[in-house]
Parts: sequence; structure tokens; C-alpha cells
Amino acid sequence: MKTLKFSEYAVIGQLVEITETDSVPLFGKVGVKGRFKIQQVLKGKIETSDIEVVGGVSIDCREDLSNLKLNTDYVILLDYDFGLSVCGYTYLPLENGVVHGRINKKKEQIMPLDELFRKIERKKTVVNKL
Repeated sequence: MKTLKFSEYAVIGQLVEITETDSVPLFGKVGVKGRFKIQQVLKGKIETSDIEVVGGVSIDCREDLSNLKLNTDYVILLDYDFGLSVCGYTYLPLENGVVHGRINKKKEQIMPLDELFRKIERKKTVVNKL
């Protein structure tokens, strides 16, 4: 999750609804948005348990939300506007305390959530020192 250091927020949440949006800013394309129930904030400060996340349309370098499954837990990385972070892998499915997907580079991996937490904490420490 190299994208983590460029993301404003990292959260654990569950996609509970997905809908079309009229357009994606700057590109005028029809896209999708999803409503997530936030279970835990890993990076940043979010003061609500329900957020709307805007996905991409491929040409804007953001991943498409339609690839996510409803009622599935994810670790997701978000920009300041709750859009999926730009360029890179921005979500990992979470099941039984284990994330799986493209955690590091372009290969599929699995990692216990607590190990991912440690990686996130190290990134926070590095960012805070700058």
C-alpha cells in the first residue's frame, strides 16, 4: 500500500450501498459512489461513522468502486474529499483479521491486520518527522 503515504485517510469500513453519480469532477464522466460504514479510522480524523466515497472512471487514475462487494469489510485509502486515493492500490479486502491483495508492489499478498497497523504507524512516524 505505497499509496498510504499520499492518502489523507485510511479506514476500515464496509461498503453498504453503491449508486451512480452524474459526473466525476474534471472529466464529466458517469461514475459510481459508495456509502461506507466506518468501523475504525487508521489514519486521519473522521468524525462520522458513515461516509460517501467517490470512485474513479479509469482515466482519472482512481480505482472504480464497482469492483468492491457490498457488505464486505475493506481497508480503504482516501483523499481529502473522500475519493479513492489517486493512482495505486487503494483498498484491501479484510476477512477474519487478515487483509489480502496488492499490499506491496504489484504482487498479491496476505497480511494480518495488526502487521498492517504497524506499517501504518511507521508511516505516520516518518510523516510526522518531516
